[in-house]
Amino acid sequence: MLLGHYCYRVVEKILRKGNIIITYFTSVGLKNINMGLVADLSEPYIIEKKELYADDLYLGPDFLIDKYTLLDCSIVNSPHLEFVKSFIDKTNCQDTDYARRWEMGTLDWRRPMPICISIDEWKKASPLKYNEVLSDAYEPIKVYHYNDKYYIYDGKHRAALCYLLDKKVRCNVIPSGKA
Repeated sequence: MLLGHYCYRVVEKILRKGNIIITYFTSVGLKNINMGLVADLSEPYIIEKKELYADDLYLGPDFLIDKYTLLDCSIVNSPHLEFVKSFIDKTNCQDTDYARRWEMGTLDWRRPMPICISIDEWKKASPLKYNEVLSDAYEPIKVYHYNDKYYIYDGKHRAALCYLLDKKVRCNVIPSGKA
């Protein structure tokens, strides 16, 4: 499985160089390769900076079929919050809904991958992220405003961490096409 992950990373690097995103259908909904490119492209389009309460932040389209979608789920009720909380509480993050969804490919439109890869990255990054949020030195999350709601475009884990630390969430608002 690690060889498959390595091959995926190589393909993703090639696609990133060419600014290419591949989208394909699966039994649970749309999946993609190189979605990180879209998050990078949003940076020049920030139209406003805001501080919002985590309760006011929602998960946007995940391109999964209704049975699996988290569309309109508040970040405070999301699998992302449960996952981040497991690191703070030092409980087994592999027992979270986030981990189950990640491995099944029903978390969002990324392809299914072994959760151990994500957990290893989180184990390295979580103390740093925790301290960044605690000291307000974290990168603002990207959100867009649509139909009177703010949807998280990039930064679900940081937003969840802000909620758990009882902090407002620093946000960069990107255009949505509709206010």
